[in-house]
Amino acid sequence: MNSDSINDGDSVIPVLEETARVDVRQQVIGRTRVTTQTQMTTEDVEASLETHSVSVTRVPVGRDLDPDEPLPVAREDGDTTILPVFEEVLVVEKRLRLVEEVHITRSVETEDVRVPVTLRRQTASIDRDDPGDNTKL
Repeated sequence: MNSDSINDGDSVIPVLEETARVDVRQQVIGRTRVTTQTQMTTEDVEASLETHSVSVTRVPVGRDLDPDEPLPVAREDGDTTILPVFEEVLVVEKRLRLVEEVHITRSVETEDVRVPVTLRRQTASIDRDDPGDNTKL
């Protein structure tokens, strides 16, 4: 009698199972090299520089003000600012005397300058070394 058959006449069919296995392995197929280079250039930068300055001149006035006269106030005359300076003087009566005016004159000087400035720029070159590929990027 066959081992695959049973007494009642049935056949036994063996059941098989297949399994799959996936493995990963590393393999170097090429290399890529990236290099950078820094290039330096000098460029002239132009700019206008302004210098503001003032000159102060004291102008003597020496005038007594009348009691009903309004007080002189600070005023502008073109680029000059005029500031009145007072003092009280004791006479038989108290009066306000304009002693001096301070004249402040503004002036502006402009100078064009050229200054060398160093600028840097980097470039990158990429070389790919593949066994089956001879192209360069």
